[in-house]
Amino acid sequence: MRMKGLLALGAIVLTASQASATLIISEPFNYSVTDGTNNSGISGTDGEVYTTGGGGYAAANGAAWQPTGYVNLSANYDKANDAVIVNNNLSVTGLAASTGNAVSFGGAGYTPRLDFRQTPGSTALDIKPTGGQSTVVYYSLAFQVTDLTGLAAGGGYMAGFNNSAGQQSGNPTVIAGRLNIKASGSGFNIGVSKASDSTAVYDAVDHPLNTTQFVVVKYQFGAAATVDDSVTIWINPSSSTFGGADPAGGITNTAGADITADLIRSFLLRQGNTTATQTPAVIADELRIGTTFADVTPVPEPSVIGLSALAGVGLLRRRRD
Repeated sequence: MRMKGLLALGAIVLTASQASATLIISEPFNYSVTDGTNNSGISGTDGEVYTTGGGGYAAANGAAWQPTGYVNLSANYDKANDAVIVNNNLSVTGLAASTGNAVSFGGAGYTPRLDFRQTPGSTALDIKPTGGQSTVVYYSLAFQVTDLTGLAAGGGYMAGFNNSAGQQSGNPTVIAGRLNIKASGSGFNIGVSKASDSTAVYDAVDHPLNTTQFVVVKYQFGAAATVDDSVTIWINPSSSTFGGADPAGGITNTAGADITADLIRSFLLRQGNTTATQTPAVIADELRIGTTFADVTPVPEPSVIGLSALAGVGLLRRRRD
């Protein structure tokens, strides 16, 4: 009976591991580090003309990263202004193992944007108050802030959700669930705003430079055309909460306006431009976007070897009985 019980437990665990969470995007930045002799830009191809270009690297969801905010920087695509793929791999204890490389961004440059939708024009993956796939969306991100030079005194944001897709000459200004950074001591505080920097709420921890931080950000829609949305951030949540429901202890912010058009369909890694540089130097990795906390905090799957060992223990006990 012990053997049967252990095998049944193993089958349950294996079944659970196979029933992977449904993600909108899982982006480990598993791209080539070099393009010729230089780092590879993420949102374009050398020589690309924006009006005809097809974008850059394609994420696992099939959509390509696209450049925005290039009007003040260059007429054609210039890798020097892009976020770039770098040979780093940021790991978070308790999460599924990191893979690939990472992306480096900050300062003046293009803002890469990634569409949720596999098919342009589709509305199947839109997040909105009614009629979309969900009224709530989460992202998780591992990152290191490596330099605060150029960051505005009041802080600035480095990532967030957007309501558009594709290339855009100007820097996007509609950003929701903003991941904010503000200098504090020799390091920085981490904060979140619903849709405006001026309403950001920060933690009281001075996080040191060049150390990996992990955040989960949730944007929750309320009723359409009503100012009632909310955003919550969990900063370095306990690994014991990974793969589960929303844990306690997050910072929730309801201040300010909701996202314009009551719509989320893309994600941004925000850089500044030649006249407004508010983003610190950042290395980011393991971007995940989904509709539950569990989606964006996947735990390692049990190995077949581990399950075999479990069954072996049961067989040994049966022989002893």
